[in-house]
Formats: sequence, C-alpha cells, structure tokens
Amino acid sequence: MQNSIFLALVQNAALLLALALVFDMSIRQWELRRVSLQQVLIGLVVGGIGIAVMTTHWQYVPGIVFDTRSVLLSVTGLFFGPLPTIIAALMTAAFRYQQGGAATVTGISVIAATSALGVIWRAVRKSDLAQISWRELFLFGLTGHVIMLLLMFTLPFETAINVLRVIALPVMVIYPLGSAFLGKLMAGRLMRERMTRQLQESEERYRVLTENIKDVVWVLDTETLFFRYVSPSVEALRGYTAEEIMALPVDAALSRQAAQELKEMIRERAAMYRRGQVTSGEFFRDEVEQPCRDGSTVWTEVITSYYLNQQSGHVEVRGVTRDITERREAQEEIHRMNEELEQRVKERTAQLEIANEELEAFAYSVSHDLRAPLRAIDGFSAALEEECAGALEEEGRHYLQRIRSSAQRMTALINDLLDLSRLSRAEIEPEPVDLSTLAAEIVQELIAAAAEPVWQIDIKPGMQVQADAGLMKIVMENLLNNALKFSAKAEAPVIQVGATCMDGEEVFFVRDNGIGFEMKESGNLFTPFERLHNGRDYPGTGIGLATVKRIINRHGGRVWCQAVPGDGAVFYFTLKRSS
Repeated sequence: MQNSIFLALVQNAALLLALALVFDMSIRQWELRRVSLQQVLIGLVVGGIGIAVMTTHWQYVPGIVFDTRSVLLSVTGLFFGPLPTIIAALMTAAFRYQQGGAATVTGISVIAATSALGVIWRAVRKSDLAQISWRELFLFGLTGHVIMLLLMFTLPFETAINVLRVIALPVMVIYPLGSAFLGKLMAGRLMRERMTRQLQESEERYRVLTENIKDVVWVLDTETLFFRYVSPSVEALRGYTAEEIMALPVDAALSRQAAQELKEMIRERAAMYRRGQVTSGEFFRDEVEQPCRDGSTVWTEVITSYYLNQQSGHVEVRGVTRDITERREAQEEIHRMNEELEQRVKERTAQLEIANEELEAFAYSVSHDLRAPLRAIDGFSAALEEECAGALEEEGRHYLQRIRSSAQRMTALINDLLDLSRLSRAEIEPEPVDLSTLAAEIVQELIAAAAEPVWQIDIKPGMQVQADAGLMKIVMENLLNNALKFSAKAEAPVIQVGATCMDGEEVFFVRDNGIGFEMKESGNLFTPFERLHNGRDYPGTGIGLATVKRIINRHGGRVWCQAVPGDGAVFYFTLKRSS
C-alpha cells in the first residue's frame, strides 16, 4: 500500500510541477496595465491548477483524499501575495466542499492554513525572494505539511491516527521536496522578470541616449559591411538620415582608394579579434574625414570596439563618431602659431647670441680698462707709502691705506662679477662628486689661512651627488667661507655640513653658530651686492651667495636659508641630479 501511496503522490506532484511550468511560460505573455487585474488573473489560473491536481488525488477512503494543493497554495502565498492566494484558496475550497466526504472540513482547513502560511512567511521574510535558497524552501515546505498533518486531528481521533500512520511518511518525503522545486521555479521566474525589466530599462536609456546626443552611435557588420544601427544624430553631422546610411555599404560615397583602405582596416581588425589579438574591451581611435550630403567633408574622431554577435556569428563593430572640426581647426591654428613662435625664438636666440657676444667682449674690455687704472692706483699708492712714509703724518698714511684697500676691493669685485657672468654660459658636465671629501678639503684650506680661532668641524661622510665638480667646489667654497667668517667671533665656533630628507627630497646644508641675522631682512640675500653685516667687520663683495644660487639653479635645484640673530644660520640646497 505504501508503494501505491508514494506513486500516486509523486504523480500528483509531477502534474503540479508540469502545470506550474506551463503557467510560468505563459505568464510572460500577460501584459495588463493594472497590477490588480493581473493578480486576479494569476489567482484564477492558480485556482484552476489547484482544481486540476485535486481531480487526480489519492483516496484513503471515500471522503478522505490527498493531493498537492497544499504545496501549490503555500507557494502561491509566498511568491504572489494575498490577493491571488485568496482567489485560488476560495476556488479550491469550493471544489473541496463540492467533493464532500468525512474530511471536507479538514481539507478546507488545510487549504486555509497553508495559504495563510505562505502569505505570513512572505510578510515576515524581508530579503529578496528571487535569491531564496533550497534550504529555506525545504524548511518552508516542511513547516506547511507539519501543519497539514496536525490538521488531521480535526477528524475523529482514531480515524486521524489511522490516517497519519498511513500518510505521514509519504507526505513528509514528497511534499517538502515538491514545495522546494515549485518555489525554485517561481524564484527563477522572479529573477527572469527582474533581468527582463532591467534589460528593458537599459535599452530604453540607451535608446534615449543615442537619439539625443550629438555623437553618432552605430553598429556595423564586418561581413556584409552594412550598418545594423545608426543613431538619428548622423543627419545633423552629415546631412544623411540614419535610414539612408543603413541602406548603403560603409564605403559608399568614398573614393576608390579610401574605400579600399577602409574595408581592409575593418577586416584586418575583425580577423585580429577572431585570433584573440584584440578583445572586446579594447578600443581603436581614428580620425576620419567623412563626406556630407552637400559635397563638403567633416573631420570626425571614430572610437570603435569589436565583438562577436552570438546570433549571426559575425564579428561586429560598435562605434561612436564625434565631430572634431573645431578641434582640428584649433590644432591647425596651434601648429601655425608654434611655427611662428619657433621662428621668433630662432630670431630672438640669434639676437641674444649676438648681444651676449657683444656683452662679453664689452665686459672683458671694461674689466681690462678698469683693472689697469686700479692696478696703477694700488701700485703708486704702495710706492708712495714705501718711499714717503717718513714724510707723511699718521692721517696721510691712513688715507693711503684706504686708497689701496678700496682699489683692491674694487679689483676683487670686478673679478667676482666676471666669474658670475661666466656661470650663466658655462657648460655643465655632471659627474659623481663626493661632497663630503670636497667640503673637508675646502675647510682645511680655509682654516689653514686663518690664524684663529679653532673651529669644531662636523662633516657627514658619504654624501654623493651627480653634478659639475668645478661648480660644486665654488658653491661649497662660498658657503663654507661665509660659515667660517660669520662664526669666527663665537666662543666655540662650530661648522656642520650634512644632508637630510625633507618631503621625500634629499637636502644638503651648511650650518654655523655665528652671529646669524633677522629672517625678515633676508629677502634679497641671494641678490648681488646685498649684505646684511658691516663690511669692515666682515669683508666681502656681496657676490658669493648670488653665485651659489646661480649654480644651484643651473643644476635644477633650490637654495634657501634659516637664521636666528646670535644663534647662527643654516643654508640648505637641493640638486635635481642628486642620487
């Protein structure tokens, strides 16, 4: 008997799933404007399916029958909501009442309970039904049919026990599985509906976009060389309607040579796509001059990608064509202006070269003409001081010393100015330079020439740069000379040469603990002849820091300083080519 029960219930479940599949396929064709009408229609169809499975029931005894209406109604409540479920429940309850028998009340109770379970489960469950799992559906079916079996106790107790003894195992094996399979079928329908809706929305957005943008969107079949789609904006670009463009091959209206080149390019790229050398995510950019209806041409930028049409098996091109006439005109204007600018630069460079040559010749001439009388003044003053020193009073000898000092200072100033002017024209020859060794050699020479005091020198070892060795020696001589000069009167003079990292950049520095200066007065410190201290106490021409800045700038670096009055100064510099 158990075998016959299993077979009958499996057949009934199979009929239910078959009818549900037919329902799922046909519901896609229903397009009713009012959602309520569609729900009524669904309820009527589901009720009809319920009646159909109830006519093929398994009968325990006359009046006590079993079928899969509980599966159908519970799943209907879960996936379609109250209105279709109520309609289907009323139809099946009416049919069960018409069938009559001892279990009429029980049968109607099962219809009401399983329908209510589906609706309540739907209301309580907040997550997406399209993503419902097999596990949850099985649990849902198990719950519904436990309730169904409990409702057997609406029969006389002894009858209920006998019915459960026979029907409990087949029901709990078949019905939860039937609920899970039917639920997955409905979940799949929801997923397809969602995907169809999203596709329709996407296509509508794409249609609105392509019909309203100025760019021309198109699809071309590389086998037939005919367009499959061209957006209406082509008429504003070329004067032809989209229908006219699609009626002709892509090479229409082109010269024979241009048409042949275009076809070869399209077919070559299509072949590359088939060979896997080009993917659908790669884009080509071309500038194409296209013919217009009025006989003129328009310059366009064409962006294309290749993909395989799964239906036709042809490689197709998706493209966007943009009018770049204004850009081309702007490019031509820029090209023309660049040519004019290059010509002007050449002319100006030639003029500057001539001016520089004349200025250099003038500088040498002036320096020669200036240094000659200065040497004479210094020489005659020295002779006068030596031969007539006894005849001169103290004030006269003081005047001679001032004359000689001024002449010597003027000579040094002229020499420094000439050196500064040469730096702008000197060719930079980068090479590895050991800055630590260079600083040590310069300090040794400068300290050897000084009688006092005794400096504490701290030079960081291993500082390597890529720079012009001769120019870097001038930089370090000027910075170290200043550091020694302005720290000479300190109680314990200290000079530091080192390197640090600032904002990811290597920065070198020379620090002293000398007299320092006010930072607000340092604005023109690197300008020629600018001095912050008395020339009698701290002699110099005022050219040294200007020379440092020019050399550092020529190396693509920067130079700056920080100082505190009475607490020394530190000069920082960077080199673009430092390593």
